[in-house]
Amino acid sequence: MRMLVTGATGMIGSYICKEFADMQIDKLGRSEQNDIVADITGCIKLTTRYDIVVHCAGTTSEASANEVNYRGTTNLLNALEQNPPRYFVQISSLSIYGLTEGNDVTEDYPLRPVTEYGKSKLAAENELKKWCADKGVVLTILRPALTFGNGVSGKAAEMFDAIVKGRYFHIRGNQARHSIVMADDVAKACRLTFKEGGIYNVSDGYNHSVIELGDAMAANCGENKRIVHCPLKLLKIGAKLGDILPGFGKLLNSDKLSTLTSSLTFSNARLTEKTGLKFYDTIEVIARRSKDYPYEFND
Repeated sequence: MRMLVTGATGMIGSYICKEFADMQIDKLGRSEQNDIVADITGCIKLTTRYDIVVHCAGTTSEASANEVNYRGTTNLLNALEQNPPRYFVQISSLSIYGLTEGNDVTEDYPLRPVTEYGKSKLAAENELKKWCADKGVVLTILRPALTFGNGVSGKAAEMFDAIVKGRYFHIRGNQARHSIVMADDVAKACRLTFKEGGIYNVSDGYNHSVIELGDAMAANCGENKRIVHCPLKLLKIGAKLGDILPGFGKLLNSDKLSTLTSSLTFSNARLTEKTGLKFYDTIEVIARRSKDYPYEFND
């Protein structure tokens, strides 16, 4: 089978390429590392008929989210118009639910994104549903939780960076839990679902606490990194300062404090029941400090 992967040099894209190493893969992206050098925000020219397309390319930037995540998807579909694939996999996001707290949220929950990023991902999903239905293409939509692996980026990278630089802290007694997942498992989910299609949340299901996650990340960073535990009352004062002082707000504000103290977990029941996929315990993998998961940062 022949496969096209956008965003193949990113974290999730690179793991998907490894998972599908038995296929002939064309990588599409802006860097010279790709087989097809193209920017999805511009004109894309494709002449090959692919069996499967996996669309990983995207951005978390609020300013360019619509241009990259939505317009980029429509540009890709326009390029595939004359030669539609048999299967299409969209790497979407849990942000389309628009939630800041909740427990075991399923795929049937109403989609009410509040950020430009979430709105762009939902718009892309809706466009894909129409296009794939019209073309007879089997569509799979994967909505990964906060994802870890080589080349970690986004919020996960920001957390690692803060821990390395001694700027991360725990909230004393915080019991909030968040869903996370290994990039390996996102790639396996792609392999196990692409032929039948469907919409799936992708999380490891262990739902450890934010404190457990931070401690695992500190263990991964080595050098006896320890995270300071701060009382909530003190942090509330700091958050108020962050609301009015932009520089301090980059570290802490009321929205960030609310996120840290609120649980938000997503059910993976649909995916596990469909595929039997057994997930890594992401925290255990991170804390192990395996040679396969080094995290490095540029100052």
